[in-house]
Amino acid sequence: MTIQMASQQLGKSESTIRRWIRTGKLTASMVDGAYDILEDAINCLVNGYPNDKAVDSQPEGVDQSLIIQLRSENEYLKERIQELEEAHETEKRGWWKRIFKSNGGG
Repeated sequence: MTIQMASQQLGKSESTIRRWIRTGKLTASMVDGAYDILEDAINCLVNGYPNDKAVDSQPEGVDQSLIIQLRSENEYLKERIQELEEAHETEKRGWWKRIFKSNGGG
């Protein structure tokens, strides 16, 4: 399913669907430069299930401990990105304050 189709089905904007994919709220894979969203991922989102249940079975030969480790690392990286984005926003606000203080204090 495309982002546009998911947008229509969920009644959300395409930018919201993209944000949900970026933040991990909605599972999608990139196919030929476009996102492909599984119907099961949409159903999990609608029904409130974690999206790691969107795929019922794991590929053959995949080590479960590796999957657990990668999920853990993924969660850590998402949290770290959030922290860095917040720090960046704080820095940007501080930059503007410095400009206005220097111009206003003249």
